[in-house]
Amino acid sequence: MRNVLLLHNPAAGGAPTPDLLQMVRRELAFADCRVETRASERAGEITAFCRDASRNGVDRIVVCGGDGTVREAAKGLRGGRVPLALIPLGTSNILGWELGLPVGNPRACAAVAAAGTLREIGLGVVDEAEVFTFCASAGPDSLAVEGVDLNLKSEKGGVAYCRSALVGMLERGLPRLSARTGEGERFEGAQILTLRARRYGTGSIKVSRSADLEASTLRLMVLSRSAVLGLPRLLPAALRGGLEDSPGVTWRDTRSVRIEGTESWPVQADGDLVGNTPATIRCADESLPVVVPIRG
Repeated sequence: MRNVLLLHNPAAGGAPTPDLLQMVRRELAFADCRVETRASERAGEITAFCRDASRNGVDRIVVCGGDGTVREAAKGLRGGRVPLALIPLGTSNILGWELGLPVGNPRACAAVAAAGTLREIGLGVVDEAEVFTFCASAGPDSLAVEGVDLNLKSEKGGVAYCRSALVGMLERGLPRLSARTGEGERFEGAQILTLRARRYGTGSIKVSRSADLEASTLRLMVLSRSAVLGLPRLLPAALRGGLEDSPGVTWRDTRSVRIEGTESWPVQADGDLVGNTPATIRCADESLPVVVPIRG
C-alpha cells in the first residue's frame, strides 16, 4: 500500500470543494493508497509539507490546485525522489496541459494520479531561491502578475491579467530589458521569457514550438518593443504553435540567462511574483518525477 499526501490551498483561486476532495480520496483508495489530506494555512506551507515528505514515508504527493500551488509543491520536492501528481484546478493549468493530463476532468486526473506512470521533467531556478516548472519572465506579463485584481481573476480569468498588463504599461511604459545568456550573447527587448514548456497563458496558446519539459536547456525568447506593441498580430502564430519565426522575436536555447533593466522590473515564475530585475535564471541540476497518463 502506498502512502499518499493530498495537498490543497483553501485560499487559492479554484480551491477544491469538499466533495471534490472526497472524490479524489476515493479514487486513490481504489488504487490501494493510504491517503492523508492536508490544507495549507499560510504561504510556503505547501513547500514545507513537500520538503518533509520523503522523511515522513510519503510515496506520492497529489496536489489539487492551480499553477501557483503546483509551483510551491515543486519547490519543496526539488532534489528529492517523491513523485508529484496533479489535479489541475486553476486558471491556466499549463503544466497539466503539457503533461497530457485530462485538464477539466478532475475524476480522470485523479485516476491518473492514482495509477499513472512516471516521467522526469526539469525545473528552472530564479536567483537560486525560487523554482518554476514552465516559465519565468519579466515584462508586461510580470507587470500583469504584480497588479492583477484577484477578485477579477476569480471571475474573469485571463481577462484580469490583460487588464493588469495594460494598466501597468500605461503607468510605467514599456520595460527596457536585456538578456545575457551563459554563452555570452546579449539581447534587448520589452518582454523576456525563459521557457520549459511550449504553452503560456492558456492551453491553446503555444509561444514556442519546441520548448521541452525534459530538455537540458531553457528556451529564451526576447520580444522587441515593436513585437510587444503589435502583440495581437502574433496571436495567429501562437495559435499555430510558436513565435520563433515571428518578426521582432529572437530565441536561443541556453542553460542560464541574466535579465537586467534600465530600472527594476518584477519577475514572475509560473504566475507568482518571485523578485525583481536584475535576476539570474538557470536550469536546475535536478529533475522532478511527475505522474502522467499511461499511453497505449
